[in-house]
Amino acid sequence: MNVEIFTVCEYAHDMGNMKLVVIGTFDHLFMTDLPAKYDFSIALRIRLRSADSGNTAIGVTIISPDGQKLTPPIDITAQFQAMPGQDSQSFNLPIRFNQFEFKQYGRHSVILSVNGQEVQTLPLYVVKPPQS
Repeated sequence: MNVEIFTVCEYAHDMGNMKLVVIGTFDHLFMTDLPAKYDFSIALRIRLRSADSGNTAIGVTIISPDGQKLTPPIDITAQFQAMPGQDSQSFNLPIRFNQFEFKQYGRHSVILSVNGQEVQTLPLYVVKPPQS
């Protein structure tokens, strides 16, 4: 298994033809006041080998700077099957968050798990805008 893309972005869309559109990837949100709401996406593309075929559990969780889970677990079970004549298959997963509320400044964590194992963590910094 290989995580090819895992990023926080403005917008992500699965085109349905093995193409994943990702616009505006970022790791900082500048917010003058909190709490504040923001629309964003998480883009994920995983590649599995033929030997990995079968059901795969994918989970994404967002954690606050003080360690609190900010989202209910986002758990998806995907059926992977390599196409005939190919040794691997990719799976695209765009996840949209509308009006997601941030209540704290600091480093938030976006955690990706596969089959119950944490495989990657992204930082998402919520900070005050720099002063001119």
